[in-house]
Amino acid sequence: MSIIFRNRVTYRLYRVIKSKFLELKYFLTTLKYFLMHFRNYEPGWYNINRKFIVKADIEVNNHFYNTILRLRPFIKLYNLFGSKDCVTDFVHGMHPDMDIKIYPQKELIKRIFKQPVLNNDYQKRRDLIQQFIPGPSFSINTNYEYEERLLIGESFTLSKNNNHQFIILLNQFKNLAISESKINNIIDSKNIKPIFKAYSDIISKKIQIDLNFLQNLLSTSHFVVSKGSDLAGPNIIMSKNNLILIDWEPRELKSRAYWSDLVNLILNTDPTGFFSYKYRLIFLELIKAVDNLNLNINDKNFINTLAAANSFWNLPNLHFLDFDHLTSEEFEIIINSIEISDLMTAVSSTEILCNKYAN
Repeated sequence: MSIIFRNRVTYRLYRVIKSKFLELKYFLTTLKYFLMHFRNYEPGWYNINRKFIVKADIEVNNHFYNTILRLRPFIKLYNLFGSKDCVTDFVHGMHPDMDIKIYPQKELIKRIFKQPVLNNDYQKRRDLIQQFIPGPSFSINTNYEYEERLLIGESFTLSKNNNHQFIILLNQFKNLAISESKINNIIDSKNIKPIFKAYSDIISKKIQIDLNFLQNLLSTSHFVVSKGSDLAGPNIIMSKNNLILIDWEPRELKSRAYWSDLVNLILNTDPTGFFSYKYRLIFLELIKAVDNLNLNINDKNFINTLAAANSFWNLPNLHFLDFDHLTSEEFEIIINSIEISDLMTAVSSTEILCNKYAN
């Protein structure tokens, strides 16, 4: 596997094939569900894609259309044998860990999870983040279910017209990290440092970075409640000239490195701006305020190093770690299970980003 991932073209092809396979798998799962439960839907036309079952005549806004109805693959089916007594003025969403019902007329979303994930910790974390970051109002019904307001707005794509709002959002994340980051010395173990050194040695041969800065980023003891790597255009909407975040999944609300949300948000939204040093000052202010580092690094090394650290922490076996509920022993076991092929995956991800977006 490590030989495969040494070639970034092969790695990119692998990611595309894997992504398409999962899209087809989820589409067939949704289609199977509809065919098995067609009596629960009234007669009529239905749009079925890899995540949602939508009655064809439901009124939608632009954001709803772009983020739900346009998902591929999709098919349009007529439900001939459905029941007329069913209420179908909602969208039924199928996800691996939950079902979603969206009621456009009521401006309401209901999420029903398959596991009891909505404990008091979720409420506290989301309330804490939403003190800084705008999000929809919500209420928890049970440990399995919560409701939130369906926000009406446009799908967010960065442009000259909304760049100011995006900078405001970035500063809101920066203020969250500065105000609410907590110290956890979970990474202090000497047995963990060889993994960081191995990663530094590999990536420094591929990309121009600052080794000391990378070590500081990877071994930080400062963590903050995070919105997760799903920070992207589809989960950000323009509503009344403000940017508001949606899709607050419990599995994403973890305590992560204080800089990770800012890096993910910018890389997902404006990667070209990230690699052209547009946001360097925001990161410098954040790192100085939280980690007390005075950095004298050229722009290219600074940005490349941030991207390299982010790729490492976004490895699948590290991404969902919660540094509020993790012991040093547990973390050591997880991080020492990382193999060279995993490190090469992170290196390939960073190399692809740098080559694609750097000037």
